[in-house]
Amino acid sequence: MKAYKGFNRDMTCRDFKYEEGKEYTTPKAKCCSTGFHACEYPLDCLDYYNPGNGSVYHEVELDGDIDHDGCDTKVAATKIKIGAQLSIAGLVKAAIDYTKKRIKREAKADENHAACSATDDKSACSATGDNSACSVTGDNSACSVTGDKSACSATGYNSACSATGDKSACSVTGDKSACSATGDNSACSATGDNSACSADNPTAIAVAWGFYSRAKGVIGAHIVLADWRRDENYNWHLRGAQMVRIDGKQYKADTWYRMEDGKIVEVSV
Repeated sequence: MKAYKGFNRDMTCRDFKYEEGKEYTTPKAKCCSTGFHACEYPLDCLDYYNPGNGSVYHEVELDGDIDHDGCDTKVAATKIKIGAQLSIAGLVKAAIDYTKKRIKREAKADENHAACSATDDKSACSATGDNSACSVTGDNSACSVTGDKSACSATGYNSACSATGDKSACSVTGDKSACSATGDNSACSATGDNSACSADNPTAIAVAWGFYSRAKGVIGAHIVLADWRRDENYNWHLRGAQMVRIDGKQYKADTWYRMEDGKIVEVSV
């Protein structure tokens, strides 16, 4: 079965080190006791591995004997294969796909496990139930999720996305878009050029990955910034990335930052 697993940044989980592409087996599987653990719903991983601590997430395949937890979608299995790593944006997309496969309704969603999708330009979508999913793909669209462990994705230019529930995830991929994560242990990702990403909770993380994109956060939040350079042929190349904690001293609260020439610099809007 397909599932998702969180790890520490060094690919360890409970002192056992995994490797991408490798398969592992164990004699028994019992949730919260033994076996290889993972979650069917992608955002349930945030319960166990906080993105603000540098955690990484991978798609996995589970097989053999499988035991279900019953509290959330966590399962334990006797066999696991570690698939590709997922960014926060990838985790959001996987959560939206997971929910849509289980819900037929589209439009405004206000019940638990509901799904909402708006694909036309200048559309709006709102999902307020726990474990909800919201996706807008048209330009100048807006997307908002307020339930815990919900997912929000806005892919059109100049779009806006907001995740206010605890352990929710928000992703914007269009240029000049905006993304905000305000719930505890929530995650926000802005990959479009000139986009903005804000972590408005001390346990949230904001990832600004596009060219000239910027991120900010409150005290205690983490921001991730990517460093791009353009060669003589005007092609962009990723030079690196850095995650820092907003401490109020070296990095100020509610202040926009961007990475330029290997350095994190303060920028004005």
